[in-house]
Amino acid sequence: MYDLLIKGGTVIDPSQNIHGPNDVAVENGKIALVAPNIPAEEATRVIDVAGKIVTAGLIDLHTHIYDGVNGNGVKADLGGVRAGVTTMVDAGSAGCDTFGGIPKHVIPNNDTEIISFLHICRTGLATTPDIFSPDSINLDKTIQVVSENRDIISGIKARMVSPALEIMGMEMPKLAKRAAKEAGVKLMVHIGDTEKR
Repeated sequence: MYDLLIKGGTVIDPSQNIHGPNDVAVENGKIALVAPNIPAEEATRVIDVAGKIVTAGLIDLHTHIYDGVNGNGVKADLGGVRAGVTTMVDAGSAGCDTFGGIPKHVIPNNDTEIISFLHICRTGLATTPDIFSPDSINLDKTIQVVSENRDIISGIKARMVSPALEIMGMEMPKLAKRAAKEAGVKLMVHIGDTEKR
């Protein structure tokens, strides 16, 4: 007997070359069978998903999840698991001075997996503009926060936009690259205001 039967949907799984009407049987939290017309009597619980798409959880590679701290932050589960997205990559919502709330408040209160890129700006996107002077960056503390949160932080985020470009020029992305290199993580760059470089 299966614990759960997801019945009547269009199953899409490119890794298995599946795209069509199928049922999905789940046992002990794992997919046990994908096949058409699995009898409902073979499951403890049945969810009718006729007319819907059933697929593996999606990954959103550019999100801002720090709801309540920055103006464009969303509630992680609202944009995540409730929308079919099991993993969200947060693209620099927090910097070294504001990151502490993500592991303390955001991650434990959401089911969506969150992978963070730490903003090179100390306050992340909590301030507008994010970088307003060279003091907006603390390279040592940025590297320290990455080192202390390697299970959550996968990289450094730099936003090449105004007024950061006017204030710091190419020094800002160079510092972000240095932070990523010294911390041993990736670098994500948002490129905007291309006419000003």
